[in-house]
Formats: sequence, C-alpha cells, structure tokens
Amino acid sequence: MRITSIKEKYNTEIALIILCCRYYLQTSDRAAVQKFLQENVIDWNKIYQLVTAHRIRPVVYNVLSSFSDVIAENLIELRNYCIYFNAFALSNKRELHRILILLKDNNISAKPYKGLDFTQNFYGNMGLREFSDIDIIINEFDIDKVISIITKEGYHSKGLAFYKKFPKQFVRDFKDITFEKWTGKSRDFAIEFHFKPVWSFQGYPFTFNEILGKDHLNQLTYNANQYLALITLSNGLMDYYPNIRSLLDLALIFKKAEHSIINNFDPILSEYLHCGKQISFNVLEYPNIQPQVSGTYNGNNFCHYLQNNLLIMNAGKRRTDLQYMYINLKYIGPMKYKLWQFKNFIFYIIRPRWVDIEYIDLPYYFLYYFTRPFRILIRGK
Repeated sequence: MRITSIKEKYNTEIALIILCCRYYLQTSDRAAVQKFLQENVIDWNKIYQLVTAHRIRPVVYNVLSSFSDVIAENLIELRNYCIYFNAFALSNKRELHRILILLKDNNISAKPYKGLDFTQNFYGNMGLREFSDIDIIINEFDIDKVISIITKEGYHSKGLAFYKKFPKQFVRDFKDITFEKWTGKSRDFAIEFHFKPVWSFQGYPFTFNEILGKDHLNQLTYNANQYLALITLSNGLMDYYPNIRSLLDLALIFKKAEHSIINNFDPILSEYLHCGKQISFNVLEYPNIQPQVSGTYNGNNFCHYLQNNLLIMNAGKRRTDLQYMYINLKYIGPMKYKLWQFKNFIFYIIRPRWVDIEYIDLPYYFLYYFTRPFRILIRGK
C-alpha cells in the first residue's frame, strides 16, 4: 500500500508510524520520512498512543530521533519510555540468565524464546522490541520440579492452586504456568513456563517436539525456520496478527534468513504464515510474496479483515473473546470446522479458571462447570 493511501484511508499518524517501520526495514528511504514530516501536521499525542498500542515505541523512537525536523519535546514520552525499557530489558536479561542456571543445576531442560531471545537474534538490540515477560519452554514432566524451584525464589502463581488440585486438567486445558515476583505493589518479573505451543481450545494438535524437533530444548538458539514456526503460532494462529510489532517480527525473520527458510510447515501453520506475509507485504512492503491459493481460510477476505482491523486499532484496545469467535465462524474453514471451533469456544468460555478454584473448594473438577456461571454473575469475569 502506498503511504498516501494509508494516510487517506486511515490517518496521518498511522501512515508516519508505518513509514518509520519501513525505514527501519530499509524498504523505504530517509528522504521519504523527511518529506512526510515536512509536508504533514502530526498529532504527537496520537503517535504515542498508537505506537503504544502497536508495541513499537523503541523502533519508532529510534527512527524519529534521528530527524532534526522532529522537535525533541514531541518525543519526550517516547524517550522516557525507551530509557525505562532499556533498564527493564537489562534487568530481565540478568534474571533470565539466573533462572536458566537454576534450572540447569536441577537437571531441568529449558529454552527461552520470544522476548529477549528473539530480540537479540532478529532485532539485534535487546532494547528495540517491546516485551513484558520472560518466556521459557520446558517439558511437561518437569512442571512439578519447576514449581518447587521457582517458588523458593520468591515467585508466586495465581494458577498454582489449580495445578496442585487438578494437574491433569490444568495441563490438558492450558499451555503454560505463569509466575510473578513482586516488591510491594511493583511487579519485578513475570515468567511464563510453556509446556504446549497453544491453548487446547484453539485446535492445533502439534507439540513443541513435533514443531521444533526432539532436541530443541538443548539447542543454544533456534534457527530462522524454527522461529518462523513459533512466531507464526504466537502472532498468527493465537493472536491473528494484532499489531504492527507482529508484522515486524515476521519481516525481520525473512530479512535475516529468507534464503535459508524452508516452509515445511503443516497446512494449518502454512495458511497463517501466508496470511501474515501478505499483510506484512501490504503494510511494510516486506517480505515479497508469491501468489498462493488459500485452502483452509477464506483467504483474501480473511487477510483483508485482519489488516484493516490492525490499521484502525484504537490505543490499548484488544480483541474480545466474541471477536475471536466471530473471526473463526466467518472466515476459517468449512462448516464442519466452524462447528468444531464453536464447540471448542463454548468449552473455553465455561472452562474453570484459577479464580474458580480459589472461590470455592469442590471435590471434583466437573462441578466447577456448574459453579462458574454463578461466580461470574456474582463477582464478574
């Protein structure tokens, strides 16, 4: 899409943000950014709101701060956030290193992914990609050992009571267990220990071993093909490419290793990858795409819907569960698949959460399916 078209259809600020991302990817030049800055009146408050929603504050600040046309006062919020975020990233890097040593000393195989690991491999600077927690892949059979170790380090988990009472159901329905460490009212760290790639209700049948290889927890780092699968799962299948950062992730994988990537993914993942590439090319002009017939999804309409929603995003607004269900029913798969997904979604809605387990003590798991609706009515979600 031409920048002028984006400006006319959406707004000036999102057009400038996309132009900055293109400049960062080197699909647009410095002169184009300079010309846009000189010819347009920019609402800098809106810029900050949008880059916050799209989770690309460091990248946009990195670009805009190099232009003398931008008055420094207009970038104060971005600058302050980036100073904070660099300290946050460094602190998380140290904590990640410490936790990995602890796990290794206790004979637990673990591999960090997304967050810092992905940033250092594809952005080249740990302060350039926003993240909020530490993601670590572990084996399902190590969950109990991880809990024992991490709780001794002062971490707490809202899901711990659920797991301890109903471990089989927890592992069946969830993909990770999250721990947080607090000092007073301030959260120091959050760590997600992933034992499955996606939520069970999303219907993706493959494990980390099947996606990444049986020895993936012993790898020093994941290669581009492995990360392409993980990012497509996380940003595409799970989140439907919710922001510009999700497109930048995809584009940077291809930019670093396009010629070494082999798309040997399963049909489900391949469809989401194709859709992500199409949206990324339209918005960021990278990576280049080849025409493809979409089989699982109502291809072009599905991609257009996601792209349009991404570009009209309101700051901080996330998709609701009903919006996810709408996308599934309207665009994804034949009627048989839609009905199957609808059944999964209903199960997801009524499925007990950790708060249900804490709210009332019941002897059998199935009883929480009956008490959850009452708990929601009384106390809310």
